[in-house]
Order: sequence, then C-alpha cells, then structure tokens
Amino acid sequence: MVENGLMVGAITLDNDRARKIVLEIKELCDISFANDEQKEQFMYCVHKYTSATAIMRLKREFMDEDIISFQSYIDDFFQVWVTLFSSAGCTNYIHFLASGHIAEYMLGWHNLHRFSQQGWGNFNSLLKVHHS
Repeated sequence: MVENGLMVGAITLDNDRARKIVLEIKELCDISFANDEQKEQFMYCVHKYTSATAIMRLKREFMDEDIISFQSYIDDFFQVWVTLFSSAGCTNYIHFLASGHIAEYMLGWHNLHRFSQQGWGNFNSLLKVHHS
C-alpha cells in the first residue's frame, strides 16, 4: 500500500503470534480507524473470521453442521470485508476461504489438522533460534 509516498511492507507472523494479535485487535482497531462505522464493520469481520477459524482448527472430525457453520461465518465475513477493502483485501487466503475451497476440502476429508504444517513451521522456528 502506498500512502503519501510511503510504502508499507508486508508483515509476516507465525500462527501463534498472529492469533495473539487477533485476540487484541480491538485496541489496534481503535487507533487505526477514524470512522466508527468502518471500525464496527472491521470488528464484525474479526468476529466472523475468528468464529470460522475456531471451527477450522478443530482436531476432531468435522460434522456437516460444523462445515456449514464455518462457510456461513466466512460468507458473512467476506460480504463486509469486500466493502471495506475492495479487491486489495482479497489475498490468496481470503480467496480460498470465500470461494468455498476450504469448505470443500473440509467436506472431503472431515479434518484439516492432520494436514497441518504447523509442526514443520515450529521445527523451523526452533532451528532459526538455535542457529542464529
């Protein structure tokens, strides 16, 4: 994003740090949005997104009701997200969620945890700490 000639770069975080930020996002939101309506819309998106991801992170087999709820949360999230950020807010991850690709995978495999790369990511983080 370029604003006033300044470039804001991408920020990458591991999964645990990203979750901690989302849990405290209200404080960041309060100072980031001057418009109260946009702030409310953003917090609505956060609520829908965190509700969906709580389902997606379940370690047990998904029930059909779980998957339907998941996609309903994502659909609600996406409708508001697009009004806030237009196509600039549609990353690959947002596309995977909003298009139904993740829900389709959930329906086919009934669990996402077994395909997680978090263990590999944690191992790489551990190596970075000890070999830096």
